[in-house]
Amino acid sequence: MSKQIAYRFFSKASRPMYVGNLKGDGGADWGYVTDIEKAIVLNHNQWQSFAKDMREVGSAAFALVQ
Repeated sequence: MSKQIAYRFFSKASRPMYVGNLKGDGGADWGYVTDIEKAIVLNHNQWQSFAKDMREVGSAAFALVQ
């Protein structure tokens, strides 16, 4: 099963913002980091949840698959 490093852009000119904290893990929403080395790896279910949340707010979700 593949694992993903998930990220999104907040605007067309912004850098990618990688998921650094899971939704509900120390906060109410996803936490983001700019350093890919600090990004967390999401399993399939976590990725699906992230992608769903991004669709709900009109944003695109991206992943680097490992």
